[in-house]
This record gives sequence, C-alpha cells and structure tokens, in this order.
Amino acid sequence: MYRASAILESWRGLIGWRQNYDPNGKQLEDEMVESASNMFYQDEHPMLTLQNLESIMPDYSLVNYPAWDIATNYKADEVVKNAGVNYKAKRDNVGLIPGDNLEDDWKVFNPFSEWLKQKTDAGIIDTIIQFLEKKELNKTAKTIIERKSLFDGIGKIDDTIPNKDRRAGFEIVASRSMGLTVRLDRIGLQRTTAGDVTIQLHHSSKEMPLKTLILSFTKPNSIHWFDLGWDLPYISDDTDGGGAYYVSYKQTGTSGLAIKKEKEWNEAPCEGCVSKTELNTWKAYSPFVEFHPFTVPEIDGENLWDIDDNRYEYSSNQGLNFQISLYCDYTDFFTEQRDLFKSVLRKRVAINLLRELAYNTNSRINQSESTVTRQQLLYEIDGDTRGRKTGINHDYIQSMDAISLNTEGLNRLCLPCKSNGIRYRTV
Repeated sequence: MYRASAILESWRGLIGWRQNYDPNGKQLEDEMVESASNMFYQDEHPMLTLQNLESIMPDYSLVNYPAWDIATNYKADEVVKNAGVNYKAKRDNVGLIPGDNLEDDWKVFNPFSEWLKQKTDAGIIDTIIQFLEKKELNKTAKTIIERKSLFDGIGKIDDTIPNKDRRAGFEIVASRSMGLTVRLDRIGLQRTTAGDVTIQLHHSSKEMPLKTLILSFTKPNSIHWFDLGWDLPYISDDTDGGGAYYVSYKQTGTSGLAIKKEKEWNEAPCEGCVSKTELNTWKAYSPFVEFHPFTVPEIDGENLWDIDDNRYEYSSNQGLNFQISLYCDYTDFFTEQRDLFKSVLRKRVAINLLRELAYNTNSRINQSESTVTRQQLLYEIDGDTRGRKTGINHDYIQSMDAISLNTEGLNRLCLPCKSNGIRYRTV
C-alpha cells in the first residue's frame, strides 16, 4: 500500500523537462522544469522533444470550458473560462474572479503543461506499482493481517453497559515503526435498540476529531457491521509521530444500551477459551498494535478530552468490535529513498511517451515523425525480441533489478532480505 498523492508531491521535480528553446513556442510551467537531480526526461531519447510531444497531445482548442460563475463552488483543478481566457482553480473557492491577481486561487490554464504533467505522474505511479509487483512476486513485500475481526461471537443480550455522562471506546496504540499502518476496515456495534450512533476518531496530538461518522444501527441485540476504511499510521500529515488514536462514542443521547462481550484485553487469550482463528489473529497483531477499552467523563463539544482522565476497563469491549488489517505502507520509503529511482523513473516516462508517439492516437504528424516509422520506435523501446535483448525497456528492467538489490533489508519487516538458503552442487 502507498499514498499516491504524497509520493507524487515528493517525486515531482526530482527530474525535470527542459524548457522550450523557442521563446515564442509553448512554454512549460515553472514546476515542470525544476530538477533536483539535474536530470531531464528529454536526455533519455532524442525523440522526446517538446515539439514531438505536443503533436500527440489532445487538441484542447476544441474544448469549450464553462464560463466562470460567481455563485458556483469551484473545486481544485476545475477549469473555467473568463474574459476569453481559460483558468484552472488551484484550490476550492467561490466568488473569486479569475484574473484579478488571485495567484493563490487561480492560474492561467496551460494545456500542454497539464497534459505533460499527467503523463509524468502516470510514469511515477507505473514505477511504484512495478517495483511493488516485483516485491510481491519475490515474496519480499507483504500484508501482515487482512480484514480480521478482533474477536469472534457477540455478547449476551442482558449483559448491558449503563449509559452515563461519559465517552466509551478504544484507545489504539499503533506500532512505533514507520512503514507499518493499522487500518480499521469495519466497526461492529452491538446494542439493545435501533438508532443513530455517532462514532469519532481522535488522536492524542490533535484537538479536533480526525473523523466523525453517524452510523444508523438497525439490528437490535445483534452485531451490525459498518465500513470504515480508516488508516492509523504511526505518523502522517494529520498527526505527530507516536501517541494514540481514540475511537469513541458518547453514551448520553445515544439510543439504547451497548451490549458487552466479556473479554480480557490486557492479557493473551486463553487457548482453550477462544477459537483458533481468534487466537491466531491476536498473535499476528499484538506485536504491532494495542487495543485498550476505556471510558472518560464527557465534556462539552467534540474536542479531545484530557486523556489523563481515561479509565481503562479491560474486561469490556464497550459494545464494539473491529475488523482490522495491518499492512506495510511504503510511502515513507518511496519519499525518503526517491533518489534511488531517478534512472528507472526517467526510463519509465520515456517508454510510455515513446510508445504513445509510436501509435500517435491523436493522428497528428510532425516533421520528426514523418521520417521515423512505428516499427523503428518500437525497436527503440523493446529492442530485438527475437535476438539479443536491447532497447530502453531492457535497460529499465535491469535498473529496476539493481534498485531491488539496493533496497533489500532497508525495513526489517516490510522489505526483508530474501534468503534463498545455501545451494550445493557437484564440481
């Protein structure tokens, strides 16, 4: 797993595009020509000129963008026309006139830069996916737990938890290791009465809740599962490193009573008391994440309370169960080790664009393409498929293999060394 937006933000500008030599021609935006590595995509192959690439982009002049409207709530990346000029929203806004020196909100839409940026971003994601697919095939990338419930069964319907002026829920302490992420796939509620239950996710480093979700509980006395898909990384853009997450609900104002499932949360499950599946799930997650049921006196509002007031009740599940996954999030690895991928990234973007040049889906031919056949371009990419391996794609595969060797063991759990053992043979 990885967070594509974070990787794209980090890798953009690692390699740049050389600006158009013709000042009267179409110019790239500044962000497209930045290169932290002093490497440029055009240097991978002579056919990757801006003039050639411009010839295969869609004809944006045929697109009639909607006129800007003062009452419309515009989302980031939406394109509008105002006073005959196309503008792209840089962030969500309403009532801000494009072109009125609002550089933080709108920018003039540059179709060629936008198209080339999309193609470059696609090459970045292709590189990430192919690296991870190789790791999966080599069995050196893995998911530790996938969609497993914390416990089996439900509570007795007469074993209820009285409502008081307090919050109830779980403190969840994620593994203190960058790269490992806990995901709450689903939450299960068991209550006596149908009604809405408001679940909130807090973190000890943030005052405001990270998530708020109103669940419509409709299965009195039974377990009712709801999808969450909440990731709880050790560190993220929204939280500081370490600390704890809190999934909780207010007892007051919530219909009915929670039904308790007897379970000791501060010790290993009794092997003869629980199912083999539950025991194996606990053994798999317990080294990496802790679950502590708690209650705390209720305060006004939705902000985080004083966590020193938490009262831990290790024999109660507070009427909740979770289905969890524990997986390796490779985002931090890719952002911190991005320099390892310079060569393969440039080759990947070149391969994608050369192949598009070969097939020229938009059917516009320039002077360079008129002297180069499709077969010649494909030979540049794939080499002689019936003889000695050549071509940019062959070089790309070799570069990817070299990266795989360089990254072995960087993360003890998520990118372990693959041991093939000792092999003996006769001489």
